[in-house]
Amino acid sequence: MYRTTILLLAGLVTGAGLGTHAFAAPLVKTEHVEAELVTEKTSAQPGKPATVGLKLRMAEHWHTYWKNPGDSGLPTRIQWVLPEGWKAGEIQWPYPTRLPIGPLMNYGYEDEVVLLSDLTPPADAKPGDYTVKAKAEWLVCKDVCIPEKGDLDMVLAVAAAEPASNPRFQAHIERSRNMLPGAAPGWKFDAALLGGSLVLRLTPPAGASAPRAITFFPDRELLIEPAAPQKITRDGSGVRIEMKLADPPPTGLQSVSGVAVSDAGWPAMPRKAIALEAPITASLGAVA
Repeated sequence: MYRTTILLLAGLVTGAGLGTHAFAAPLVKTEHVEAELVTEKTSAQPGKPATVGLKLRMAEHWHTYWKNPGDSGLPTRIQWVLPEGWKAGEIQWPYPTRLPIGPLMNYGYEDEVVLLSDLTPPADAKPGDYTVKAKAEWLVCKDVCIPEKGDLDMVLAVAAAEPASNPRFQAHIERSRNMLPGAAPGWKFDAALLGGSLVLRLTPPAGASAPRAITFFPDRELLIEPAAPQKITRDGSGVRIEMKLADPPPTGLQSVSGVAVSDAGWPAMPRKAIALEAPITASLGAVA
């Protein structure tokens, strides 16, 4: 299986001035991607997380990758180096789409994606402007794959007052947040290894019914064959998803985690994607 290696380098952060607004630096433009840092609010409050994002806009028919890239590729990397006392959260990954490339199947994003993270200033942070710099690296592909990178910066103000929304980027960030996998209260998940297949069972709470069309994206690489079709079988009000295991199949598997996506949505849930973790059992029993 093809894999490409990209080095991840740290950015720099300096800070503190007197302004009260957040703004992004000029776009970083590569041959295939426009990249910039964006903010949800016009400022951050001491001790409270502020949502920021790396916005990537790809050239037509080019794509970047999810945290599990599928058959080939690499996920986008961001490293934050923050002022003393600040903390950075992990990337919050929107659900991907399946991207066929010849005989391969990749998981990623076309057109535009915003990868969200939370930056939290310390509780005793003084009011003022803090300039954040980071280096992001991504692999962008069409019929060839090209590693690209950009040095990005923005100024994030810290103020005691409740911050206002940033109208310039609000729609972009809301779209990304709506694509984040949500929890699935009341649902039950389990899985079994049957021959050369992984079978995942999704059982809804009483009175609900699982969608008829679902795509599963595993968190773990080299778990299933991404290009193989996923077979959906009704199981009472739930469903089973049968997927071909990778060759060689993984060993010591005790559970399966990932994202299940339905374009039709999920009962009583506002999002198209749910996050799940299913223990591996000896058998799932007969289909109801």
